[in-house]
Amino acid sequence: MTTNLLPPPPAPSARTIPAGSYSLLDAIKAEWMKFRTVRSSLWCLGIFTIIMVGFSALFCAVTVNQWGKHPEDVFGFDPLTASLAGVTMGSLAIGVLGVMVVSAEYSTGSIRATFAAIPHRSTVMLAKVLVLATVLFITAAVAELIAFFLGQAILSTGHAATLIGQFPATHIGKPPTVSLGSHGVLAGLLATDCYLTTLAIVTLGLGILIRHTAGAISAFVGVLFPLFLIVALLPTTFKDHLQKFLPLEIQQTVVVSKPVVSATSMSMWHGVIAMALYAVVLVGAGIFFAVRRDA
Repeated sequence: MTTNLLPPPPAPSARTIPAGSYSLLDAIKAEWMKFRTVRSSLWCLGIFTIIMVGFSALFCAVTVNQWGKHPEDVFGFDPLTASLAGVTMGSLAIGVLGVMVVSAEYSTGSIRATFAAIPHRSTVMLAKVLVLATVLFITAAVAELIAFFLGQAILSTGHAATLIGQFPATHIGKPPTVSLGSHGVLAGLLATDCYLTTLAIVTLGLGILIRHTAGAISAFVGVLFPLFLIVALLPTTFKDHLQKFLPLEIQQTVVVSKPVVSATSMSMWHGVIAMALYAVVLVGAGIFFAVRRDA
C-alpha cells in the first residue's frame, strides 16, 4: 500500500496572481481604497474645508465691519483674495494630509505589505501622487467655490463709508464684489486650486523622503512659515531675490483676481509652475531613495 504525498490540485475557481503583475491602474485602485478607508484622510479633508470656508467668511465679515476705517485696507482691495483668506490656514491641513498619505504606512510597517504585493515601488508612489492630486483638486475646487460665494454674499451686505483720517474726507462706496464672470476670477480660482494641489504633492514628497510623520510635518511647517520670516530679515538685495520663490510668497501672487508682477514677485502662472517644479523634484528624490532603501 502506498501513500500519495502530492498536494491536492487547486480548486478550479482559484486564480494565482503572479507577484509584480499589477499595473499602474491596479495600484491606483488599491491606493484609492486605502485613502477612502483611512479616517485620518477624511478628517484632514473635512478640516481643510471647514478652515477654508470658515476663515474666509470671518475675514469678509471683519472687512465689512471695518470698511473705511483703515485706508491701507481699502486701496488695492481684492474681493477674490478676501473670499479665499482661508488658504493659508487650510494649507496646514493639506500639508498634514500629504505627509500622512505615505508616512502612516511607514510608521505602521504596512508599506512592506504594499511593496510585497507591488514590487515596483515607483509605481506605488506614482499611484499615491495621482490619487492625492485628484482627490485634493476636486475637494479644493468645491471648498473654494463655497468660500467664494459665501464671501461675496457677506461683502455685498456692506455699507458705503467715509475714509477716516483723510483730509478732505473721502467718500467710498460699499466693499466691491465680483462674480465668476468677472475678469481674472476664474483664473485666480484655478491657479489657487493648482497651488493647493501641488503643495499637497510637495508634502507627500517630504513624507517619502523622511518617512516619519512628525519629522515630515515639522519640515513642512518650517519651510512654510519660519523660512519666510527668516528671509524677510535678510538684507534687501538677498530678500528680493529669494522671497519670491517661497511658497507663502507664491500663494500671495496666486490667490488674486488682479495679478501684480514686480521684480520681487512672480506672475500667477509662473508661481504655479514653480510649485509644480518643487513637487516634481521632491517626489522624484523620494522615489529615487525609496527604491534604494529598505522599507
